[in-house]
Amino acid sequence: MALLEIKNLRKTFGHGKSEVSAVRGVDLELAAGETVGLVGESGCGKTTLGRVVVGLTPPTSGQILFDGNSLDGKLATPEYRRRLQMVFQHPAQSLNRRMKVGRTLSEPLELLSDADADSIRGRVDEVLRLVGLGPDFLERTPRQMSGGQQQRIAIARALMPDPDVVVLDEPTSSLDQSVRGRIIALLRSIQQERNVAYLFIS
Repeated sequence: MALLEIKNLRKTFGHGKSEVSAVRGVDLELAAGETVGLVGESGCGKTTLGRVVVGLTPPTSGQILFDGNSLDGKLATPEYRRRLQMVFQHPAQSLNRRMKVGRTLSEPLELLSDADADSIRGRVDEVLRLVGLGPDFLERTPRQMSGGQQQRIAIARALMPDPDVVVLDEPTSSLDQSVRGRIIALLRSIQQERNVAYLFIS
């Protein structure tokens, strides 16, 4: 059974003669622990589809099913926001440049769960280890990190609420060639350990 199922999804912007179709009738299934690649030219609507899946952009029509349940009207709830996360293409833009890593990582659990401070700190330490970074990063800001380290923090932030599905929007395209392989290996390792499903946009 598919964990995530998309049926005839459409997303348009504008109205009338100025209407632009960004996503046209997409059907897709993603099982637990599976990776599905979404490949296409720049500007073809891949990122828009990813944003629709995690609830950042509302669809124009179509259906999104998660665990067999329609997500219509539910994507804004903490439960579904916890289970569906996204890693964006440019970590330097997706991370608050003034916010320290400790705060960046703890914020999702503070917003999406009722975990106490000790539990959140324990989870922060656990996820930092998972992405191969030490506790010394807790007091750093993005400006004090390399691009690869920033993307590891972005991945860690998405993993904090222990999601079932992570949308990866070209997670290595802004990184040096020497770093890309390590990030892909990291994502594979996390998937094997956590059984998380990836919608990989490329």
